[in-house]
Amino acid sequence: MITQLPPDQGERITGNPSTRVVGALYAGLYVLAVNSKRPPLDNPLVKQALSLAIDRNAIVKELWRGRGIVPSGPIAKGDNHFDATLPPLAYDPREARERLKKGGYKGEEIVIETTVGYTANDKPMSEAIHGMWRDVGINAKVEVVEYSVRAQKNRDKSFKGLWWSDPTSTLGDPDGMMWRLLSPGGPQDYWRHPRFDELGEAARFSVDEKFRGQAYREMTKVFLEHLPWVPVIQPYEDYGLQKHVEWTPNPNQQFEIRRFNLRFRRA
Repeated sequence: MITQLPPDQGERITGNPSTRVVGALYAGLYVLAVNSKRPPLDNPLVKQALSLAIDRNAIVKELWRGRGIVPSGPIAKGDNHFDATLPPLAYDPREARERLKKGGYKGEEIVIETTVGYTANDKPMSEAIHGMWRDVGINAKVEVVEYSVRAQKNRDKSFKGLWWSDPTSTLGDPDGMMWRLLSPGGPQDYWRHPRFDELGEAARFSVDEKFRGQAYREMTKVFLEHLPWVPVIQPYEDYGLQKHVEWTPNPNQQFEIRRFNLRFRRA
């Protein structure tokens, strides 16, 4: 098996008589997590401009060969309380420039720290987004870091600006993704908002699904204003297999190889 098969390698696998590709829509998102404690990323208008300047449809088409969808917010499609009425995140370079102006952006350097292959396509996506940001007047920079450096920065919460993260919905519910990671003291606690925190804590312990749905809708509204993550894509995560291997991928990245999910078929 090959995990995290890059989209541009799929044809090599399917073109081989002894191999095939299987995939699943990822139960999570690929996002640029944001250190919102560092200026100018502490300004919601600047982060909104970063989001508006990303042509996600082009990324899905060109870098993912169509193997992904554009997110609408912090809750992945397929999750409990996913709001299907929300539109995909917008691409509007003109509005991005306006929000930079309103936010008082003065050309401060904004850094994407990327690995090569921590998530599929992380470096190519970083380079594409770097160009998009430059086009609207953002002083963007891409820095490539080793896995060990990324791991240390993750432990120390010492990222310079933005970095790739692939938050997984461990529970099929926003509590297992958005709140698990962005809650006070959570792994990506780089930003706080009192109403977001109040709703997240209440939704975690409520058994009233109607209330929980309303809470996550309001949390999404707060999220889209402040953008502690800049969601980029909900990808199909593909795997390469020998054709005699019978195996079904799990959308949340669990590598399930117990007997009910893994068999070998020989001619």
